[in-house]
Amino acid sequence: MILSVSGKDTMNYLIKTVLSPKYNILLVNSVFDATTKIRAEKNINLLIVDVDHQPQESYDFINHISSSSIYRIPVIVLHTVNKDILEKNLEGNYYKSFQKPFNPIHLSDAVELTIAKKTVNIFLTN
Repeated sequence: MILSVSGKDTMNYLIKTVLSPKYNILLVNSVFDATTKIRAEKNINLLIVDVDHQPQESYDFINHISSSSIYRIPVIVLHTVNKDILEKNLEGNYYKSFQKPFNPIHLSDAVELTIAKKTVNIFLTN
């Protein structure tokens, strides 16, 4: 399952349209809703976070999820900001980023590779 966090209905619609043929998608409009969903749903394989809507809250959420030993969920970041700003606000290289506008096919390919890589990593560590 993929959890998408975006304050824009158009972005959520795009993500759902592109990814729902292959994946179950949960769409939320805020970091608060994402935090609630991530605690309730135990089978989230990937987060897609549009950091433009709630920048600081999004950065804090991504950093928390990525540094937590409880959640080992890969993250794809959607943004319009300069990569330097992302690197300043996000700790480490645990995320993939797509600057908007982006090619939806490239996003779909990145999702597929990220989920496949996570599955392999889980298999190898168990």
